[in-house]
Amino acid sequence: MGNRANIDTMEQVDFKTREVNYAIHIYDDYKETTIFVAKEDIDCDDMDVLRNLIRAKNQWDIHGSSCDIIVDLLDFVEKNARGMGIANEWYDADALAEVFKYDFRNLYKCPKCSWESYDEDSTDCPRCGDGTEMKFIEEEYEK
Repeated sequence: MGNRANIDTMEQVDFKTREVNYAIHIYDDYKETTIFVAKEDIDCDDMDVLRNLIRAKNQWDIHGSSCDIIVDLLDFVEKNARGMGIANEWYDADALAEVFKYDFRNLYKCPKCSWESYDEDSTDCPRCGDGTEMKFIEEEYEK
């Protein structure tokens, strides 16, 4: 069969401090990565866990090079219309298709004049020209 992608959610407890961390582990036969997330990101239904992973693939400032692996694995599943295991449950490609129709991007919007930009260097609104700071918004969009 070969190369089945899977997502597992985990709760890890530090043996010494008893601190609890929450994580999403994504892997196939060739690659794997684990990202640490808030409890709310895994304490939800399986399709929401997948949405949270799709959101995470664009969060380089938080997850670093794990984003490359997330992108590779999710793109493989989507482009090849493959199924995927999520939290010990198998979902075929049709069940995943609705979630894969959407992606997330960073949007910067001026609260004063409503000018929008997808450029990460947008800190001050160029239209207002008076130093008005752009507000960061994460936007879900249909591909």
